[in-house]
Amino acid sequence: MKKNLQKYKEMHFTRLPAVIKIAFVLVILMAVLGVALAVPIFTKVADMFQPSIVVKRVKEKVIVVPTSATVVTQMQSIGKLETVTFTLGTNATQNPDEGAWYRLFGERKQQYGVQGEVVAGLDLTALPKEAVNIQGEEVKTAVITLNLPASQILHSKIDLNQTQVEDTNNGIYWVVKNGRDTNTTVQILSALEDSLRLEACQKGILQQAADNAKSRITQALKAMGFVNVVVNIPTAVTTCS
Repeated sequence: MKKNLQKYKEMHFTRLPAVIKIAFVLVILMAVLGVALAVPIFTKVADMFQPSIVVKRVKEKVIVVPTSATVVTQMQSIGKLETVTFTLGTNATQNPDEGAWYRLFGERKQQYGVQGEVVAGLDLTALPKEAVNIQGEEVKTAVITLNLPASQILHSKIDLNQTQVEDTNNGIYWVVKNGRDTNTTVQILSALEDSLRLEACQKGILQQAADNAKSRITQALKAMGFVNVVVNIPTAVTTCS
């Protein structure tokens, strides 16, 4: 029965015109090709709605640690690192006739009022090579230790625009004006500048200068890429005299 059915189909298929046979074959091929093309398309569409994890491997840049000599040279190039400024004022009286027998007839007095600045920090110009110690080969894991000098008063000055000198003569000198001795004035201003430095020292300018220097140098080294930074600054040895 099956043989007859198969034979019947073959007889009828062979009797079909050639054009119909070709069309039939093309329809089958197009159906197969359509399925083959549709599968990747549907796969891509499905992937659009599926969560995906993209892993990117970025090659991390390794920063080589600078040598101790390089860091020392950079520190020396800073020179005198000014980290704090105190603005102060003081006054004094100059009386050349004090204690003289003739002061009963009058005295020559001058009142000085001054304002000035006292600047403190670190002098890094002579920083030795052994002051810097670096352990490690990669900047993010290396430990850098700096042993810096003690803080000091770097300089001070009196603001002449804010300086006042007033004559307070009495007695016969109230009538007879005497000229001011330039050398004496310079000496008095110098002594007043020393008193400003002393006052700044007593108010803790050296400790504040050390604290500020430690913070600024630590930030500078971290900007270079260092993570582990140790900055040592000894306490200034001074009696503020």
